[in-house]
Amino acid sequence: MQDTLSSRLVDRPALEWLQALRGLAAFLVVLVHARGALTGSPLAEAVQEVLYHGAMGVDLFFILSGFLMVYTTRTLPGGVADARVFLLKRIVRIWPAYAVLTVLTFLTLQGVHGLVEPAGREALLKTLLFVPVDPYNPLYFSMALPVGWTLTFEMYFYVVFAAALLLGRWRWLGMAAWFGLTLLAVPRALGHFDWGVFDQAVIGQWAYANLAINPMVWDFLFGMVAAWLYFHLPGPPTPRGAALLVLLPLAALVALAVADVCSTHGPTQWGGPLALVFIGLAQSSKTQRLPTPRALLWLGEISYALYLAHPLAQHFLGLAVGRLAGTQATHGPVYLLLATGMSLVVGAWVWRHVEVPGSRLARRWLLPQRLAEAPPAIGPVSS
Repeated sequence: MQDTLSSRLVDRPALEWLQALRGLAAFLVVLVHARGALTGSPLAEAVQEVLYHGAMGVDLFFILSGFLMVYTTRTLPGGVADARVFLLKRIVRIWPAYAVLTVLTFLTLQGVHGLVEPAGREALLKTLLFVPVDPYNPLYFSMALPVGWTLTFEMYFYVVFAAALLLGRWRWLGMAAWFGLTLLAVPRALGHFDWGVFDQAVIGQWAYANLAINPMVWDFLFGMVAAWLYFHLPGPPTPRGAALLVLLPLAALVALAVADVCSTHGPTQWGGPLALVFIGLAQSSKTQRLPTPRALLWLGEISYALYLAHPLAQHFLGLAVGRLAGTQATHGPVYLLLATGMSLVVGAWVWRHVEVPGSRLARRWLLPQRLAEAPPAIGPVSS
């Protein structure tokens, strides 16, 4: 019997509006980490407050990821082969660049002597394996690569999705049972159910257990719901209807952010309103052609490398400018633009010279030949 696994798993072409959203999310995170350049300037407090809300780019990444996992696997019958290839394709897509940037960041911040200390080696190894370093640090987990906390959630989600594929047509029931257990039953059993991502109860030193019960996981589920609606409900029949479907929740999100009602990650903060905006975009894209600026498409292409590399780019730029012109030169609108531009340049370089060749090499090593030669998977979106 002819093997059709590879044909079933050939990646669907990326939707342009998703690519644009991924680029926007990455760019928002870059601005969040560059906003310190405005410290001491006349408009610092107001502008920093606006830029801070760009951290919602992470919630958007997770919603995108949940959507794409359903979008890319809905035709797979499931089973051991599908689960194995699905997980391998995710690993070869995200790990090579992640490993390189993790080691570089660790050596930059800790130095070679960090490898001598047992705690340093443990932190590096756990980060490379997507294991939370400090289970008592809610959400961020004290990773050796500071932005790596999002990839830890991402890998957890991939593993759960792969396990669900083993159940074949019962996958959705299995995932519903798992997320019902981890996000509702266990927190309630602990006597401290909370929607806040920094306030949820912890289960001792069980790092992955603490990650699994964190409300941040709801963002992934919002993306899965968006995918279900995308495939089962009709899109708006008119451009006006499409505009209302997107602009109304977007206006609500902006109003909630301005009023400081939504000011951090999670389902009851940025995640919930963003999910409504995303659902509006997804539904509208079925009947209307959404505008996708080329700049955002390019940002989407390099988004993962940009996300991983921009902290190092900003770090070294600060050192260089501080040494050449003094620390006062590292503050102000001009330096903010310079830090943002440097992040883009370094991100593009890492994408071309680290992410793409690293992923290609890993595909050849770990995937069957026909799959290794297929177009790359739709990339990590928490990237």
